[in-house]
Amino acid sequence: MLIILRYLIISTVILTVIMTKAATAQTSNCSFSQLIPGYLVDSGGILPTKLASSSDVGAASEVSVTCDGSFNLIISSPTQTAGQNFTPVSSIATVQTSTGLSTSSDQQSSSLPLSTGITPLSINISVDKGSPIAAGNYAFSVVLTIVP
Repeated sequence: MLIILRYLIISTVILTVIMTKAATAQTSNCSFSQLIPGYLVDSGGILPTKLASSSDVGAASEVSVTCDGSFNLIISSPTQTAGQNFTPVSSIATVQTSTGLSTSSDQQSSSLPLSTGITPLSINISVDKGSPIAAGNYAFSVVLTIVP
């Protein structure tokens, strides 16, 4: 009897938001609201090696940022916060506005401009272990940094 074992991987995305501002005399600020957590799914196949939120069944995290001035947003690479620990061969977080502007953690020198008012953001994560991922619950976080 041939039995094919499919790994069941239940994964979540935990979004950690940290707001920083440069030390200036500026009194403008930003706030985050309406956080909707996303979730990661495995890449499929018998022994999946990747987790991603931007697939047919995964879901991006959603958050709104409200600023009373013009700012720039930077996103960090995903950090594993739960599950059997592994060092990924690739891990990327991407943040996108409803108008299609985006930046990602692999674009270290790039930031996303934010205008005055409310800006809805979608955050997607992709993590590739490079080898089969053990079954279990996993969580990852990203840091959103806002600078003038």
